[in-house]
Amino acid sequence: MIIAGTLTEQNRRKIAGWTIMLLCVGAFGLTFAASNVWIPSLIRLTCCGVGGVLLLSGLIVLTCIDQDDARHNFGHTGGFICPFVPLLPIVCILINVYLLINLGAATWARVSVWLLIGVVVYVFYGRSHSSLLDAVYVPAAHADEIYRSSGDLLA
Repeated sequence: MIIAGTLTEQNRRKIAGWTIMLLCVGAFGLTFAASNVWIPSLIRLTCCGVGGVLLLSGLIVLTCIDQDDARHNFGHTGGFICPFVPLLPIVCILINVYLLINLGAATWARVSVWLLIGVVVYVFYGRSHSSLLDAVYVPAAHADEIYRSSGDLLA
């Protein structure tokens, strides 16, 4: 859109990354201040205001930056396009942060124990028994060439 013509791909990604990080901080601040009534009202209003400004400015910046053209093409035609980007992911982040803040201590303890068990299983079993252990990764620039050559071999 507006900013897209003046940004390189690397700068666009940096700006998008920083904007998403600030947007998450704003979402956390807004939901934390809004859901905790024990915080004094002046601090709550200040946190809600700062969080709201970060959210709105993040939405504006992400809307003005064009998305990756490479995301439409996975080495061949028929790429996937997600509707309402970046609005849908931001709304999902807001809802999930609000839900996470309102969890009780016992739930956090249970989640932490299961996450720790999952990490232990992954480190000691999953990594050594993975079917992707011997996978060969190629740059996206060569995907068209590999796709075409594999079609010739199958014919």
